[in-house]
Amino acid sequence: MEQKQAQECKVIPLFKDNKKQMFMTPKEFSKEYGIGWNKTYQLVHRKDFPKIKNGNRILIIRSQVDQWIINNIGLEF
Repeated sequence: MEQKQAQECKVIPLFKDNKKQMFMTPKEFSKEYGIGWNKTYQLVHRKDFPKIKNGNRILIIRSQVDQWIINNIGLEF
């Protein structure tokens, strides 16, 4: 009798799940929210924008962006 060997399968995700990441770059923010690069640059350099700086690199705190936008409805930047 032949013994069948179990085949191992590797699951390869087709799309990167960004929602699980805590931070996003300004480039990812610009693309995800449909905001132009110049406006993104202005926003991330505001003192009250939810970000951290790691050296020269700016990382946007993903979980706080939507609330920041809601709190700033009606303001012009």
